[in-house]
Amino acid sequence: MMILHRQIEMGMNKRLRSVRLLAGAVVLGCGLGIGLAAAGATPGASLFGQDLTAPASGGVAASVPSSVTSSFAIARAPRTSQDSLPADAVQSLEASGSLAVHFGVNPALSRLAGTVDGTAVWLVPGSAGSCMWVDGEGAECAPNSFVSSQGLQLVRIPVSGAASSAIGILPDGASVTATNDDGSQAAVSTSGDAYYVAGAATTTRVVEHAGNGATVSLGSLSSHPSPPGS
Repeated sequence: MMILHRQIEMGMNKRLRSVRLLAGAVVLGCGLGIGLAAAGATPGASLFGQDLTAPASGGVAASVPSSVTSSFAIARAPRTSQDSLPADAVQSLEASGSLAVHFGVNPALSRLAGTVDGTAVWLVPGSAGSCMWVDGEGAECAPNSFVSSQGLQLVRIPVSGAASSAIGILPDGASVTATNDDGSQAAVSTSGDAYYVAGAATTTRVVEHAGNGATVSLGSLSSHPSPPGS
């Protein structure tokens, strides 16, 4: 079952609509799959009875949780200067009432996952959940159980009507393939743990292949996305 959460996001360099894709009703039941817009914007107060503005019960993570280190080599490696987040990212992730605060995210634990499509992408761990910060655009956050098994992904839909694209972070051993309507393979760019794929046909289907052999449909991209508000 595929569940979608839509949110308008204004990036500093790109104007986009983002579509968060999640697999499995259990994920939605945990209150996941919500985008955190750039510049400190915060989501609604609750989802399915869960107060998403409340700080994490375990507080801000003092170290990277074992569930994250077990799934991401970058989280096991010593932190370097390139792992530091931009100032606007830290401000947004630490904003009162944000999803990052709800998940106990600690910007001081961030790791650079890679740079794809000219965009730097970071993994930002927390005590209850983790976020993916996409430079100039914002973040996607989810509980650590989901992040550790499937990573984090979003579909970017430019308001200009250009082809939609997907950008995300994958846990160790996972990979992504993309197939066009005519059966041809669409190009997938990777850098470290980050990946990027753009719509190259009427429909380009994106699938994640987990290290345990399981597959997860991440949704479809289009070279002719629907206009905003449709």
